[in-house]
Amino acid sequence: MLQSLPKISKRAFWDVSFSTLDYEKHSLFVIQRVLEYGVFDDLREIMYFYGRERIAKEIVNVNWLNNKTLYFCCEIFNLEPNNFKCYTKKQSNPQLWNY
Repeated sequence: MLQSLPKISKRAFWDVSFSTLDYEKHSLFVIQRVLEYGVFDDLREIMYFYGRERIAKEIVNVNWLNNKTLYFCCEIFNLEPNNFKCYTKKQSNPQLWNY
């Protein structure tokens, strides 16, 4: 049975053409964009399309997430911030103080 593509709003993909977007090849990009910029219905669509386990497995490998999205992912996927590559990378490269 062929699974239909997720019906994601264009809100998270303002700079990408949907016709060229490969949901399997660019799954990490799609997941990150939906979690950061999408609406709740978009999240529901990718949860159905990719599955909870795959999203949890892939999201920890992103290079950057804002803090709100990172802690949201920790809650819904039962993860710790230390599991995220972007969190450990951010901790090893602290920002300079803004005077």
